[in-house]
Amino acid sequence: MADPAPVLWPSGHPTPPLSPRKRRRYLRESEESQGEMSLEQYMYSSEIYRSVSITSPLPLPVKMETVPALEQKISPLYPEIQAIMRRHNLDVTTTFQCGKMSKPKYPGGDILLNFFSIYLSDSDPNIPPLGPIKDDIVGLFRQHKINAHVQVVSSKHCHRPSVFFIASTHPLVIAYERTKRNIVKLLNQTIGNKWRLLCPFNVGSMRAKAQPMIVVLVEPWTRANWFELRTQIMHQLSPNMKTDDFDIEFLPGGLSLLTNGGESFVDRLTPNAAPRMGYSIGIPGDNNAGTLGGFVTLTHGGIVRRGFLTNYHVVRPSESEDNDQFLKDLDRSGSSPARPLNQVVAIECLASIDRDVTLTSLNSSLNAMREQYSEFSAKVQERELIGTTPRPRLLEWIANYDSHMEKFLPQHVAVERMPHILGEVKFVSGKQFRGGRVLDWAFVQLSEEAEQQCFRPNRMFTIPPAFLPHQLIPPHPLMVAQEHSVLNEFSSLNGGDYCVKNGRTTRVTAGICNGPKAYCKWKSSTRYNPSGNPVDMATEATAL
Repeated sequence: MADPAPVLWPSGHPTPPLSPRKRRRYLRESEESQGEMSLEQYMYSSEIYRSVSITSPLPLPVKMETVPALEQKISPLYPEIQAIMRRHNLDVTTTFQCGKMSKPKYPGGDILLNFFSIYLSDSDPNIPPLGPIKDDIVGLFRQHKINAHVQVVSSKHCHRPSVFFIASTHPLVIAYERTKRNIVKLLNQTIGNKWRLLCPFNVGSMRAKAQPMIVVLVEPWTRANWFELRTQIMHQLSPNMKTDDFDIEFLPGGLSLLTNGGESFVDRLTPNAAPRMGYSIGIPGDNNAGTLGGFVTLTHGGIVRRGFLTNYHVVRPSESEDNDQFLKDLDRSGSSPARPLNQVVAIECLASIDRDVTLTSLNSSLNAMREQYSEFSAKVQERELIGTTPRPRLLEWIANYDSHMEKFLPQHVAVERMPHILGEVKFVSGKQFRGGRVLDWAFVQLSEEAEQQCFRPNRMFTIPPAFLPHQLIPPHPLMVAQEHSVLNEFSSLNGGDYCVKNGRTTRVTAGICNGPKAYCKWKSSTRYNPSGNPVDMATEATAL
């Protein structure tokens, strides 16, 4: 069935609103969005710039892998498909793709489906309904017994929201602060433990066009009457702000620790591979890894300790029969000078899983260079034997071979010697929940040998051009630490501050600290209050 052509403006308006945002809002307030449905179906119900031949399609972005066999079946029908588009007055630049659609790591997104996708480029927002076009193509495929779903999407105007900074002084934030507890209560009553985050942001495809919205992050495929929930949240805010000036954005997502496999550090190691901020650390013999957060000096009771900061979940050993009681006590109470650890937990760098991946990558690069050297040398000899001049490009590459090897060989030797034991876990937060906040920190004290070899000032890392301040905030004077300069202090973040971090898995990323704090709803897990009593996190909303 064709997607209904919705009435996008009240009768009496002389012209329709051309803004994609306004069109989407009209659909959210129409019958198409009413009733209980999955979050994905609700998001799709207000999308006029994407039509898909399944009821609840995966949210964008999705992954498309070209399948030549499917393309061979469909490509003879391209002229008929183009005729269908012209018949529906859709005459724009298009790209066709035949392949398998998926969304890795998204629930249900690993099921590969045959898809024929039409991407509309640089189209005017006032395009004809895409549903009838999609339906005619589906009918064409049925006639020719082609098993494939169909997607027609305007790449420029389809809804792919990003969140941006909103000031704590914005009227929506002020209204939110007055009503957030009522909204949390409403979410708990309506979707229980299925929501993950609540916070105001500016939302849009780009910063310049972003609009103020209350964002609710929800577990994928959650079913609810989203139309009614949106109405109720807006009603909570309406005494403090006109509802025409903001909206509610329900987005699929979650809150969890990254559980990626090994990471390669080939392009991040210094020539001597000395541990530094941003490198990976782990527990010897364990399959965990995390980020070395920076070297610090800790003075307490006249004792000076040198080490580095990281997260508790990074230095927490994996559970086993031998350490069950140790971990229970550590989770509940943490450790401190007054309550030292009763078991040694050593920390290594690089983490073994990252060292192995890095070494494999280096071996692959070195072997490829050696093979290429042999291949190029043979070609030069062949040309010399027949009396022709070898190509300059080959001679240049061979001449530079030693310099290429000089770059990788010392690195290879350094990584082969890894991992190095840096020290022992000294103080940790445990799994504490205090003042509505989750605590997750650890201090690792360096051994005497590691202190002599790698305890150095933290230095500023390179910021990729895409993350420089002028790319993220309106131009104004902003002092940023120069690359390689010494970082000798740290403090808390404030709303509107530019911030940049260097993580094991994320590498260097940057952003603007949001004005309001987010409310977070965690999946069922246990933390402990300052008295050591368990707290079920599924029943708590925390400020982040």
